[in-house]
Amino acid sequence: MRLATSLGAMPSLRCCSYLRGLLSGVALLQAQKTDIYLTGLGALLTSIYIYGLIFRPRLRLLRMGVDSLVVLVLYGVGIAGLIAVAYG
Repeated sequence: MRLATSLGAMPSLRCCSYLRGLLSGVALLQAQKTDIYLTGLGALLTSIYIYGLIFRPRLRLLRMGVDSLVVLVLYGVGIAGLIAVAYG
C-alpha cells in the first residue's frame, strides 16, 4: 500500500499542486524580475540547442556549430540584459 501510494498518488498530487500554484499566479507574484528574465533566457537557449540537435547544421564557424555560436552570443547579450534588469 505504501509503495503504491508513493508511486501512484503522490506524484499526481504533486503535479496538481504545481498546476494549482501556476494557475493561481501566487508563484509568479513571488518571482522577481530577474527570476522571470533568467527563466526566459534559459528557455530560449535550450530551444536553440534543441533546434541544433534536430536539424544538425553542417556550417561551422570558429570550430563550432552555428547553433553553439548563436547560444554563445545570446548568452553574452543575456548576461548584459540581466545586469540591466537587475540594476535598471
